[in-house]
Amino acid sequence: MMAVTSSGRAVRWAIPLLFFLSGGTGLAYEVIWFKRFAHVWGSSAVAMAAVVASFLCGLGVGAYCFGRLADRMRSPLRWYGLCEIGIGLLALVIPLEIQWLRAHGAAVYPLMGGSAVAQFLGRFVLTLMVIGPSCVLMGGTLPLLVRQCTDPDVRRKEATGWLYAVNTLGAALGCYLAGFYLLPAMGLFWANNATAILNLVIGSVAIFLVGVVVKPLREIRSTTAAAELPVLSEPPGLTRPQIYPAAALTGCASLILQMTWARHLALILGGSTYAFTATVFVILVGIGLGSLLFHAAVRRVNVSLFAPAVTIGILAGFTLLGKWTIPGLCGVVGVVGPLRASYSFNGVVCLLAGSFLELIPALGMGVLFPMLVYLLREKASGVGTAVGNVYAWNTVGSIIGATFTACVLIAGLGTTRTMAVALALYFLASLVLWPTVRLWHYLTALAYSAVGFAIVLLSLFEPDPRQTNHGAYLYGPPQRASLAGSSVLYYKEGATCNVLVTESSNGRFLKVNGKTDASTSADMPMQLGLAYFPLFLRPDSHEVLIIGFGSGTTVGATLLFPDTRVTCCEIEPAVVAASEHFAAVNHRPHESPRFTAVFDDARSYVQATKRKYDLILSEP
Repeated sequence: MMAVTSSGRAVRWAIPLLFFLSGGTGLAYEVIWFKRFAHVWGSSAVAMAAVVASFLCGLGVGAYCFGRLADRMRSPLRWYGLCEIGIGLLALVIPLEIQWLRAHGAAVYPLMGGSAVAQFLGRFVLTLMVIGPSCVLMGGTLPLLVRQCTDPDVRRKEATGWLYAVNTLGAALGCYLAGFYLLPAMGLFWANNATAILNLVIGSVAIFLVGVVVKPLREIRSTTAAAELPVLSEPPGLTRPQIYPAAALTGCASLILQMTWARHLALILGGSTYAFTATVFVILVGIGLGSLLFHAAVRRVNVSLFAPAVTIGILAGFTLLGKWTIPGLCGVVGVVGPLRASYSFNGVVCLLAGSFLELIPALGMGVLFPMLVYLLREKASGVGTAVGNVYAWNTVGSIIGATFTACVLIAGLGTTRTMAVALALYFLASLVLWPTVRLWHYLTALAYSAVGFAIVLLSLFEPDPRQTNHGAYLYGPPQRASLAGSSVLYYKEGATCNVLVTESSNGRFLKVNGKTDASTSADMPMQLGLAYFPLFLRPDSHEVLIIGFGSGTTVGATLLFPDTRVTCCEIEPAVVAASEHFAAVNHRPHESPRFTAVFDDARSYVQATKRKYDLILSEP
């Protein structure tokens, strides 16, 4: 009996360890592949939304399909190993596919025209063709291992919270190592290959474990059945028409919040890789710890049908509190800014700033997913299907959230109203899950709805954009005198960045995510010289491409030269709209028939266009 127990413990620890490592490889791939696709599609909001959506789509399809197959497999662990080996092999050839797409993808660019929808769909389909098969295999790993580790007793769904937690914590570690260590030390090519090799090792070990430790685990289960241990009856659960829509709503809301937090951290820390990495890392750690918290709770008590509403209420409340700390965080980061020259201190500052905004809400996100699987109350024999279906519905919502946030919500509503939309979706999900069997349940739902409505209204409070868009991470915390002496002429939260125009006694300033990119004072020699000097050296230049519009001064100065035609690639339309406030120095270039604006990343435009240019100008 002791030998059997030892083997049972081995499988209980070996499988989560493998899943922890495979979670790390999954996020490492996400970081690596996103950087590679930035070389193909550029870094515009539409391009990145297409890559995110294709990644999530593959995960959702894999979870749905493998979830249904897992319940009919004799050895889900063997199939998990085969999936990991498949991921590793496919990852080795994906760089070659991306390189081919980079060389030939330009041919489809003219077919997409200037439509953002057409560009999104075209890039989504082509990206899915490249990374889709790998992502399908990644999505299938969770339902496979949950089915493998599910015991036919009252604790049968503990595996979901435990495995989801270790996989997510592994993903957090993979994100951190890839962003801060692997890529700087090894580069994209070797980082990709090293991650692929780790997948091959994980898959091989999993297949080896099938014969070594799974058989003793079956002996434990048969011994338990022979002993006829008492099985406690489970309390009532929730229905599929409640769980599946709620999973989609919470998935959509969580992606909206994640992308909103990324924009907030770009204002606090600067629009760098560190802000993005801190956002993803803190969210993943929170989700992993939240799943562990649920796993610990469900071992001791039966989860109430009101638990989702309580969790969402806490999540929403701390999201609101985090939003109110943004001006203060900007000031604190400005004070400690000089110390961020140290890599270690910079990492601590970034993660602490991200934790103030995201950590407790992310804990709630981590609790919700295994809770939905638990409350579905499926039989142990159907747990793979249950996990796969909830995961798939959650992913569908995530795709919708990522796509609409990047392409529509932030540019159309701003981050404040976008956050309010996310919180409203969360409260709607909690009402979908509400147990309506007694009169007092209805009365409680009314009171809960009133509280939720109040939280959504409070989230609409907007801080002074001069405080949050001052660029404290570069210039230090703003002084009251400087804020009082400046006025806001234009403010817009665009799809890619925040654009602010202020005026003071020193002139007018264009700020992008807080950094001053143009002005009517000290920047004028650079803005004019960038046009004059190249054209003095090449006076016969007629076709000019300018990367970045800024205040429009460089574009306007270039158009002063006779017969000169200017094409300008600008990633954020709000920048061009803000240039109206610099008409006194830019000569209103957007009104010239010789000017063409291209709202896309310059890399993808230059790779695709057949036009030839005499000069290409860009301020680094």
